[in-house]
Order: sequence, then C-alpha cells, then structure tokens
Amino acid sequence: MLKENKGRKVTAVAVLMLFTLCIAGATYSYFTDHHAVMNEFTVGQVKTELTETKWHSDPSGKAAAKELRPNMTIVKDPVVENTGTSDCYTFIAFRVPYSNFAALGQFGPEKINNQNVPGLCQGFDEVNASGSVNIAYKDLFRHDVNHEDFVLVENRADMAGKYHEYVYAYANGTGNTETLDPASAEMKVMHKGDKTAPLFRNEKIRVIDLVEDAWAVQHTNPLKLELTENKFFNIPVRTYSIQTTDIITTDGVNDTGATNAADVWKVVKAQVNTKYQGMKEENWGNVTGSNDGKGNDASNHGAANPAPVS
Repeated sequence: MLKENKGRKVTAVAVLMLFTLCIAGATYSYFTDHHAVMNEFTVGQVKTELTETKWHSDPSGKAAAKELRPNMTIVKDPVVENTGTSDCYTFIAFRVPYSNFAALGQFGPEKINNQNVPGLCQGFDEVNASGSVNIAYKDLFRHDVNHEDFVLVENRADMAGKYHEYVYAYANGTGNTETLDPASAEMKVMHKGDKTAPLFRNEKIRVIDLVEDAWAVQHTNPLKLELTENKFFNIPVRTYSIQTTDIITTDGVNDTGATNAADVWKVVKAQVNTKYQGMKEENWGNVTGSNDGKGNDASNHGAANPAPVS
C-alpha cells in the first residue's frame, strides 16, 4: 500500500514538472524579427580651379608682358570654375607691385585701414591724365574690376613688401565703379561646373605712364625711387572658396549661416590663416625682383598652391 501511494506521488510530481516546463516554454515562445537601416552620409567636396586662358594664349598677354611699356595694355583674365561636388562661394585675391614709381598722371589717395594711402590705381579713367611727374607710392598697373559680379572685401598696401593686395568676392555688385559695402552684397552661389565672370573688365590691365629711369635718377634721389628697367614684376593671383550653407558666424543655435560678402570673408580668412600652409604670407611670392642677367629672376618665386595642414 505504501509502495503504491509512493509510486503515485512520484508520477504526480513528474507530471507537474512536465506541465510546468510546458508553461515556462510557452512564456518565452514569441514570433520575433529585427532588421537595421544604415543611414549613409556622403561628405561633399568644395573644389575650384583658377584659369587664365587668354593670359597664356593671347599674344597681348603673358608673351607681351616680357617687355612692358608705359600705358601698355595687357590681357589678364582670371576665372574660377567650381570643379567639386558641392556649391560654393568664391573670392579672388591678387597683388600688384606697389612702390615709389615715377609716372605721369594723377594718382588719388584712398583710405586703407583708416589711413590715407596715395597712388592707388583702380580704374582706367586717369590714364594719360595731364599733370607733372608723380614720384610716390602707387600701383604699377591700373585695373578696372567687373563691378557687376565682384565686390571689394579687403584692400591693403604694404610699403615694406612693395605690394598692394586686393580681395574681391564673387557677389552681386552695383554694376558701376562705386564701392559697395560688402556687408550688403550677397554672395553668388556657384554650382558644379559654374564659372565666374572674368575679374577684370574687358579682361585687361594697363601699365601706368612710367618715366624712364635715366630721367628719374637725374631728378630724384635714386635710393628712394623704384627703378623699373630690366626688372621682373609679378601679379600673384589666388582663390578662396567655401561651402554655401551653414557658415556659422556666432555661437547661437539659430545661426543658419552667412550669405553676405563681409561675413563670409571673415570666416574664409580665419580658415586660411589656420588651415592652409600654402596660403601663408611667406608663400604668396614676391611681386618685384631684379634681373640676374640671364633673363631669370631667382628672387621672384611664384605663389605656392594651398596645402592642407597635416
């Protein structure tokens, strides 16, 4: 009797354990599934190319510049193309020789960094203007910019370096020679494949009405005068480009990005000074130099291409 009851208890316990296991198994038996979506992001590319097609191919360009004459007109046609995948804003900077040249004509002063600087040569209007010989700091070349498409954002003269630097934004200009406040000039968006208009009006610059060295030396102190005969001169040109959106100028979360020439240039200039070794001052290249007697000028190296800091 005891054995029979014991056997029944064992059987009952076994059945209960099996039932419990079935319930436990049912608790964890769900239809399940999962999948993942990969959010892919591709970083765009801001890339531009500077060309001067007519400067290299036209007889009145680079070839003619080997023998400058007073009042001589030279082809100069810097153009920037967006060769990258992203839209961009663009600036063109160039330097012209700026020294104590002797020349005929009138050279009006202009304020740079709140200081009056003499002899700036923007525009062709004063070519062949009447007047006595002017011996003072002035640009070697007169230039007239395409003001419909370019706005001046920086303008500085360096008497020690003997250069005058101009920086123009590719922006909506006034269409005339009047200076437009870059803070009110909207940048032009350059899409992939777009090209800027040529920087200089009529794609030309002009030599000032120089007085020959022999006369100038006889009438002035030659130590203060910049002689020009048999001397090499450069006009370094470089470009700066930046994305068109999300150009942050403040720390505010609602800052959606700058679009006017003044603010965009501030951001670009800060990038140039910290990011690109090739854009540093020492890599601009000299604007003046002396002949070594062989038609070369070792002291007048060209400007370096921009190289990102590694």
